[in-house]
Amino acid sequence: LYWREMSTLLQQCPDGYRELNIDMPEQAVLNLSPERFEHYLKAMLSQQATADLTFSILLKFIRSNQSLLTNDFFNLISTNKPDILSQTDQKGQTIAHRAVLNGHINALDWILEHIPDILSQTHQQGHTIAHAAAVGGHPNVLDWILKHRPDILSQTTQQGRTIAHFTAQYGHTNALDWVLEHKPDILSQTDQQGITIAHVAAGCGQTNALDWILEHIPDIFSQTTPQGATIAHTAAQCGQTNALNWIREHTPDILSQTTQQGVTIAHAAAINGNTNALDWIRENKPDILSQTDQLGNTIAHGAAACGHTNVLDWIQTHKPDILYQTDQQGFSIAHTAAECGKTNALDWIFEHQKNLLIDLYYPANSSPKITLSEHVQTWMSHHQQDINVLKRSLDKTTEQPSSLDKQDEYSDAPEPKRPRF
Repeated sequence: LYWREMSTLLQQCPDGYRELNIDMPEQAVLNLSPERFEHYLKAMLSQQATADLTFSILLKFIRSNQSLLTNDFFNLISTNKPDILSQTDQKGQTIAHRAVLNGHINALDWILEHIPDILSQTHQQGHTIAHAAAVGGHPNVLDWILKHRPDILSQTTQQGRTIAHFTAQYGHTNALDWVLEHKPDILSQTDQQGITIAHVAAGCGQTNALDWILEHIPDIFSQTTPQGATIAHTAAQCGQTNALNWIREHTPDILSQTTQQGVTIAHAAAINGNTNALDWIRENKPDILSQTDQLGNTIAHGAAACGHTNVLDWIQTHKPDILYQTDQQGFSIAHTAAECGKTNALDWIFEHQKNLLIDLYYPANSSPKITLSEHVQTWMSHHQQDINVLKRSLDKTTEQPSSLDKQDEYSDAPEPKRPRF
């Protein structure tokens, strides 16, 4: 049906190329017959086809059957629309990136002969064709790069990630074998944040890559980021319970490790909104759920600071007592949500734990001083009447003010020197 509609459109209106769906069905491209391939190739090379449309179709062709991507194919495009061969997509990827990603050696051979400069281009985040080969898990393409562009193999992305990071991220143990044989030094490299290939594997739930690392370079598991985050923190942060199961079986001690600021894997899960990881912790390491960091922050503080109301729901069901805990400076989850500008968390507190807002509206002398953003002050003004009613019902004396007169002292207060989540 898609092809019939396209053919009718082309016959009715030469300018109909503008109406074609650039994001054509992926399955249609992957199952192209030679006849349909030729039909669509003629369409994309027509004068009416825009450069963007032609390039988009070209990228999809590169993802299709490799047997269709012959030298004649590329020569035809080079003759009729040479400019699109050096074009990039929105991420800065060239046709070389796409060819490598899909393991098309013949396309790389043609590019090497006719437009070799694009082989050294990186996309917006600094990914080379070697990174693309690692993502695709193609050792044969890495062999090709080793022969023709060996310097690219050691390049890192803007984040400092190597091809080893990407092979671990996608669980390509065959590509990890290749790296071990040809570029073993990069296996222990970290990115700019101190992330190892083990962190990446754990964060992406690639337990086969973790098995590979355990067999070949087990010392990496003891490495942490400069802040002290382990692979268990990464797994919890990303909600990878299969990786947490793997860690429990092979390196269980790190489940209890904290960062230099005392952040546990439960904090990591809460800060990133992963209740499935919290479920895992509740079942396997329940004592961690009550731990605070060095400043006294609970997992509820972390959830409020980041606006994760799903985590606050989880805490109310499984650990409701910590909702009332304050940190060492006296910050409740209401103070934390207000300071971080998370009005959705304030909405949750207003609905479920309204009493916690009293100190935010009527601060005592010992209450922490915070600076409120304009939209938080607007939120407080909108809910002031409800809080006033609650205050009068809880406080039988009339010594406390019943207005928001003291809010100005928040606005003028200096920014507290405390790390944010």
